[in-house]
Amino acid sequence: MIKKNDVVRYIKKNDFRSVVLEESLKILADKGRVRLTKGMRYDKFAVPATIDLTSDKIFRDATKKSVRLSETKPVNKRIIKPLYLFLDREILLYARLKKLRFKVSKEKKNKTAKFLDELEEKHPEVKQAIVNGIMGLED
Repeated sequence: MIKKNDVVRYIKKNDFRSVVLEESLKILADKGRVRLTKGMRYDKFAVPATIDLTSDKIFRDATKKSVRLSETKPVNKRIIKPLYLFLDREILLYARLKKLRFKVSKEKKNKTAKFLDELEEKHPEVKQAIVNGIMGLED
């Protein structure tokens, strides 16, 4: 996903996903693996997409018969999704345990996201299965 000495760009926001993404990237930067920038010259662009966001997008696209595999991959040329395999609740727990500062906001969820959340309560692997299923179609 990221090579040594890559210049990684990200957008600084105050939501929990973005704060955890920034924290993760700073850990890599502190170890000398990558350089971070908010400027226009970069090798990779990191986005705070999680499995919740990805599975929702895949499910909505599948019901529209317009699945775009390129938008669901964890790495797409220069766009990377380091938080790709984590659930929102895991990311939120990490942010709270690390006492990261983020803005708490009530997210409006669409019907599909609500449906997937309800399904995930009874079948905890469903979001991972959706993402794995779409990845299997690429082979």
